[in-house]
Amino acid sequence: MSILRKIRKAVRLRLHSNSWTRKAICLAADFPNEVKFQNSQIHFSLFSLTIVQNQQEFILDSYQNMCKLANMASVKFYKKDDCIIAAFPYLTVEVQTAEDIYILKEIYLNKEYGFFFNEKSIVVDVGLNVGFASLFFALNQNVAQVYSYEPFKPTIKQAQKNISMNVDLEKKIKIHNFGLDAEDSSLEVEYSYDQKGRVGIHGVALVKDEHKKIEQQKIELKNIIKELDKIIELHPSTDIICKIDCEGAEYNIFKAFENQPIPNAIKAILMEWHEKGVDSLITILQRDGFKTIANFADNQKVGMIYAIR
Repeated sequence: MSILRKIRKAVRLRLHSNSWTRKAICLAADFPNEVKFQNSQIHFSLFSLTIVQNQQEFILDSYQNMCKLANMASVKFYKKDDCIIAAFPYLTVEVQTAEDIYILKEIYLNKEYGFFFNEKSIVVDVGLNVGFASLFFALNQNVAQVYSYEPFKPTIKQAQKNISMNVDLEKKIKIHNFGLDAEDSSLEVEYSYDQKGRVGIHGVALVKDEHKKIEQQKIELKNIIKELDKIIELHPSTDIICKIDCEGAEYNIFKAFENQPIPNAIKAILMEWHEKGVDSLITILQRDGFKTIANFADNQKVGMIYAIR
C-alpha cells in the first residue's frame, strides 16, 4: 500500500466511528481491485457478492480466509434467501460467523482431521458444533457411520441445517443433542452464538476476544462409556475413531478412563486439548497402548493430540 493510500485510509477511519463502515473502508483500501465500497454497500468481485451496511459483518472479518478457501479448495460463496452459502465441489453449508469460516479453513484446507482410513470405520464426533467435521468424515467412503454429540440447542440447529443440505451424507450422520462426560449431569452455562465453537461446559471461559452477546443455556451430559458401549454393540466388528473437540471438557471425559481402559474398539483419537496441557491425557492414552503425537499453538494453551493403536 502506498504512503498516500495509507494517509487516505487513516483520514477515512477518523471520519467514521461505525465498525461496519470502518471495516469496509479498510478492506476496500487493502484490496482495491477486489473490494468496492460505495453507498453503504460493499461488493466482493471474487465472489460476485454484495452485502449492505450492518449485515453479514462477519464477511469483513473473514475475507482473507474466504479467499484462501476459494483459491485453494474451490469454494464458492454466494447469498441465498439472505444467507451466505459456502459451496464446495462435494458439499454445501451455510456460514453465519467469522468463526464458521475459520473452522472451514481448519478442516477442509488445513486438513486438521485429514487421515486416511484403510478399513470400514465408525466415527464418534464429540463436539459436533455446526456439523463441518461430521460432514468431513462422512465424505470418506470407508466411514460407515458418524455419531455426533452437541449439547447446545442453538448450535445444533445450525448443524442440522448444514447436514440436511447434503442429502447423500445426511444418512450417515446421527445427531445427539447432549454432550459426553465422565458421568450423567445437567448444567447451565454461559453461551455466545457468534463464538459457539469455543463454548463448552465451562461456558465462555476459553473465549479470549470480546463477547458479542451472552446468554444462559441448559445442557445435558451423558456418560461416555455407556454411549461407547451402545455404539460398539451396534457395530461389534468395526473400528472406531473418536474426534474430540469440546473446549476443555476433554479432561472431564478422560476421568471416565482413569479406572477403566479405553475400549479396544477405539483405534484412533483425534483430540484438541486446552489450557491444562497434554500430560494427563497422554498418560492415559499411552497406558492403553496408543502411540501419541501432540502439537502446540503459539500460545502453548491449545493444540492437537493424535493417538493411534
